[in-house]
Amino acid sequence: MMSALSTTTPSGELSDRVVATLRTAVPALWGTAVAWLLARLVGVLPPDVADPLAAALGSDVVVALVVAVVIAAWYALWRWAEPHVPAWLVRVVLGSARTPAYAPVTSDGVAVITSVPAADLEDAVLSALDDAHQAGDLDPASSMGPDLIAASAHVTRELAARGIVHPV
Repeated sequence: MMSALSTTTPSGELSDRVVATLRTAVPALWGTAVAWLLARLVGVLPPDVADPLAAALGSDVVVALVVAVVIAAWYALWRWAEPHVPAWLVRVVLGSARTPAYAPVTSDGVAVITSVPAADLEDAVLSALDDAHQAGDLDPASSMGPDLIAASAHVTRELAARGIVHPV
């Protein structure tokens, strides 16, 4: 099993965690660099433009807001341009040409499991059904009513104990 902190997948690709971090940090660095460059351009603007701009940027709060807006604009611009530019350029400006894969989420915010190794699932279900039978909650001859509900509860607990599902 892969560690949550792994930087690569078994196939050698960057993990989704690394891709997500890169696609957050790299645009922030570029946006900060662009904001810094714009601040330096104040010195070459005509005085009637530079003086009010310098006065407005005199507050740390305003500077932080401008940097945040430039970062957001940088990211939005390149996300829009991403399908139209070469992958190497996307890597330079966004950190990775691949977007991280996230689990689908239901309308109530619960992540949907899209794949579980069949052997793990089969082992967990058989173990849970055996536990249900041992506890007297499952009659092998019955396929209805309380027996199925009890067996379902055993299966859910077993899958949760193995980290396959996360009940809410």
